[in-house]
Amino acid sequence: MTAALAYSYYLTDDQDNSERYARLTESLILSSNYWQGRVQAFPQILTLCGFTSNDKVPKLLNIEVPRELIPHHYSEFFLSLEDRRELNGWKD
Repeated sequence: MTAALAYSYYLTDDQDNSERYARLTESLILSSNYWQGRVQAFPQILTLCGFTSNDKVPKLLNIEVPRELIPHHYSEFFLSLEDRRELNGWKD
C-alpha cells in the first residue's frame, strides 16, 4: 500500500509525499523477510516507488527494477486478447 501511495503522489506531482512513502516502503522491505520475498516475486513494487537498480533494496536482493509496471509478455497477451475479442464482436 505504501508503494502505491508513493506512486499516486508521484502522479499528482507531490514529490515530498512520494519520497516519504517510497522511503517508508524501503524501510518496511528492509526490516521484513516476508516483504523481501514479495519484492523478489513482484519487483514492480520497487517501480512504484521510483527506485532504480542502484538503490539499496534491489542491491540487497540482487534484483533488477523493471522499467514498466506491467511486464511486456502480459501486455502483449492482453493486447492480443483484446484484438481477438474485437474481431469476434466483443463476444467470448
